[in-house]
Amino acid sequence: FKKTVYFVAMSGFLADSYAIFSPNVVSPALAYIYWSTDTTGTKGLVINVITLAGSCIGMVLFGWLADVFGRKRLYGVELVIGIIATLGLTQVSAGYNQQSMSPFAWIVWWRFVLGIGIGAEYPLSALIAAEWSATGTRGTMLAAVFLLQPIGQFLAYIVGYVALVGITRDRLPNWTSADWDDPANRDIGAATIDSVWRCVIGVGAFPALIAIALRFTIPETPRYLLDVREDLPAAAQATRRVHPDKANTPSRQNSDKITKGGSEPYLTSNDKEAGVVQSSSINIENKGLTQRHSVRSAEIKEEFGRGQGFRRILAGISICWFIMDISFYGLGLDTPRTLAKIFGTQPSDATKNGFDWNSGFASQDENIYDALLGDATRALYTIPISGIFGSVVFLLLVNYIPRATVLRWMFVLFAILFAIAGSSLTAVYETTNHSLTVAFYALALCILNFGPNTILFMLPAELFPTRYRGTCYGIAAASGKAGAILIQIISHFAKATDSSSGKWPLAIMLMCFSPLMLIGAFFAWVWIPDVQ
Repeated sequence: FKKTVYFVAMSGFLADSYAIFSPNVVSPALAYIYWSTDTTGTKGLVINVITLAGSCIGMVLFGWLADVFGRKRLYGVELVIGIIATLGLTQVSAGYNQQSMSPFAWIVWWRFVLGIGIGAEYPLSALIAAEWSATGTRGTMLAAVFLLQPIGQFLAYIVGYVALVGITRDRLPNWTSADWDDPANRDIGAATIDSVWRCVIGVGAFPALIAIALRFTIPETPRYLLDVREDLPAAAQATRRVHPDKANTPSRQNSDKITKGGSEPYLTSNDKEAGVVQSSSINIENKGLTQRHSVRSAEIKEEFGRGQGFRRILAGISICWFIMDISFYGLGLDTPRTLAKIFGTQPSDATKNGFDWNSGFASQDENIYDALLGDATRALYTIPISGIFGSVVFLLLVNYIPRATVLRWMFVLFAILFAIAGSSLTAVYETTNHSLTVAFYALALCILNFGPNTILFMLPAELFPTRYRGTCYGIAAASGKAGAILIQIISHFAKATDSSSGKWPLAIMLMCFSPLMLIGAFFAWVWIPDVQ
């Protein structure tokens, strides 16, 4: 049963990750087909900001609803939202050059709805994985769930590569780069690319479909039944799904194991090997347990009321997540356009095909096919080596390293790394000597998944009590997306006012983010305790 729970949580987060990163794979195709003459990039900005805004709403709303109504009632609803939005997105307009509706307006709408589903998945996957886990294996399972994010990103580019090559070879088997460059062939080529992006986006519904049936069969977590609803028989019944061998051996002695500290008020450190809440640890007739639970709830409320403890931890995690996403989205670590700029070997000619769809490619002389193929190829080179590797290493070490301490030092390391990468990019920008900067970027993505990205996904699920865990998680995660919205808006208008050089968005921003990382390290040090 626990394997089923983890499989469902991980498959849902895989669908979430694919939905996050697949639009980056096809965003140049959308701009090429529907707004190829846009030279400002404003439409792309609107789509990104609306998606992130939807994510913020989904995180906070579903986190709060999970605390009010329980995890089971909501688990699977976010996947339904995601599937509906994905299918709606693949059906905007009747195709290339068909003015059946406004493609941009419908893309914005469905991306907003999809953003809500993406945001809702964050707290729900973390809550389910954490609350069905034993204390000793909780970190491993949370890290395993988050490993699906770089895997989903990798899968998005694999699908993008296969769809581009497969569909174009099927429909245009004899085409070469010269055919794609020929303006007379634009209508034929655009119609083919239109099918490619719909295929890439539509595949995202399959991981969600795999998980959705099983999600509705998962019962409420024992922790929620015990801590919030105070329903001891139901908690014992749910616990038997995990520990059926101990269901008939109630122990009054074990039922009195209650601690007053930490994120798990009903488990001591000696209960690690016993599972979530063993049925042997619950005496249904023990009224003292309910009384102690009420006392613990009063302590939690008092803790929040004084403005200390949990509120300070929430502020620390939220600020760190805000800073991390500023750097992640500001530097474009999630988009192939950043890699394209780093790989660029010649100055861009803004007066020659300098439209929105090709403004970030390694060369603005590239046609849409070569540009999309290059994006996918570069991403497939870097993501497995950097992102997936960093997450796997953290998964192996999660039970041996202090999480908050690693978070602090990773912020410091990021500050040093960004300063070095920014300096090197200033010297090699738009030359053939970009290998060092590419290596620094790959290392940054590796450290990001080994440190802040994974740890900040885990900490809200571990540090907060069950009664407030969903709400606190949603607030912390939404803080990160608020930082992403802020930096995307700043970057857009900064690029619009800087016509002299392309270095500002990359090299200068890299160096500017170094002190920001040190601020993140400071808040992680003073406000975030070590879970272990």
